Amino acid sequence: MRIFIIFLFVLISCVYSLKPPLPEGIKTVGVESFSNTSERLGVEVFVTQSFIEGLIEDRRIPVTDPTKCDLLLKGEIKRFLKTPFGIKGQGEVYSYKIIIKAKIKFLKKDGTEFFKEREFTGETTYDVREKSEEEAIKEASKDLARKVIQFIYAQAI
Repeated sequence: MRIFIIFLFVLISCVYSLKPPLPEGIKTVGVESFSNTSERLGVEVFVTQSFIEGLIEDRRIPVTDPTKCDLLLKGEIKRFLKTPFGIKGQGEVYSYKIIIKAKIKFLKKDGTEFFKEREFTGETTYDVREKSEEEAIKEASKDLARKVIQFIYAQAI
């Protein structure tokens, strides 16, 4: 009986994996530096870095040189919004919401579309007494990257 339980456990662990399947044809991913047509200069640097770091931390798709990858992520920051979110009685703003809108292209090695181009939004709110605007931009960038990574895996289902 004990041997049967061990065998069953080994069999199940071989079949079941917490690692979701990748869409067919994707073994590596590359991230091209994002372009920026928004009014906020420099946000593309944070977004590009967040995509690379997010994919590396995720560990499901190896990140490689953008010229040698199976899936190239090519993005453009379309809009950057910073709006008051929390206001004290005298009209003093103590928190803001940051929204980063980006258009993402998912390209194969030959430059054709892997998935249809889509727009994604990353956002966060922050209290100016606790966080800098730069830290909030990094958080919104990470949110954007997380949503795109989830989208890639959802295409395998």
